[in-house]
Formats: sequence, C-alpha cells, structure tokens
Amino acid sequence: MKLIKRKALKKAVGISTASLPDIVFILLFFFMAVAVMKTSDPLVDYEVPSSEELYRFEDQSLLANIRVGKDFKTNRTIIQLGDAIRNIEDIPAFLQYAQPEVNRTGSNKIIAFLEIDKEIQMGLVNRIKQQLVSMEVYEIALAGTEE
Repeated sequence: MKLIKRKALKKAVGISTASLPDIVFILLFFFMAVAVMKTSDPLVDYEVPSSEELYRFEDQSLLANIRVGKDFKTNRTIIQLGDAIRNIEDIPAFLQYAQPEVNRTGSNKIIAFLEIDKEIQMGLVNRIKQQLVSMEVYEIALAGTEE
C-alpha cells in the first residue's frame, strides 16, 4: 500500500514591518508641523469687548501678549506680561526679553497685543501705551470679539 502524503499546509505570508518606522516618523513630523503651542494661560479675569473689524495674525511669534483685567481672588486690576503678573514699569524689560524671539523669525518689529477687560479705565490703557511708545513699539493690536 502506498503511503499517502499530505500536502503541507501553506503558511500565511507575513506583513513586512520594514516601512513601519517610516510611517511613524511621517506621522510625528505631520503633527509637529500642524500643532500650535499655547503661549500662556490667562492669570487675570477679563472680558474682551466687541469690535466692528477683526484681523487674525498669521504669525503669533511677533506678538507680545499683555493682558489687563481683574485678579481672580481680590478683584483688583492687575497686568499680566507673558506668563507672569507684573507692573506697568516692567513693560520695557518684558519687551526687551521678547525682542530676540521676534528677531529669530526674520522680522525686526514687535507687535504689542493688548487683551484688556472692557471695564478697565482708559487712564491705565494710556499709561501702558506710553510705556510702549517709550520703547518705540508703535504697532499695537487690541483683542476683540465679533458682535
């Protein structure tokens, strides 16, 4: 009697994982390119006034963020320069600190971006503007919301 030979079962062809690291790095670079980092958390309570005309800045690195509003606990007026609570007299030092960051982008101008509570008196806003002009920062943008 003849021995009947069984056909050997074929093994399933495996998926090549040689290109897997390439795919992972492509995804990593994609998310690094499209991600926008948050500049700083607000330490003041402010309600932005409504405005008639709005402009969105494409390059956020040109902006020096100055927030003016009420303290969360004491309800007194405070100024946030970047990510710290400061005084009006600290604005020139803050702008000098922000200037090298702006110069890295290829621009030599810095834009003061003021986010001011709508209940703040204009006297304080004018004193901030005087500090900005003394540092030769003539481009000032005010935050606003659509009506």
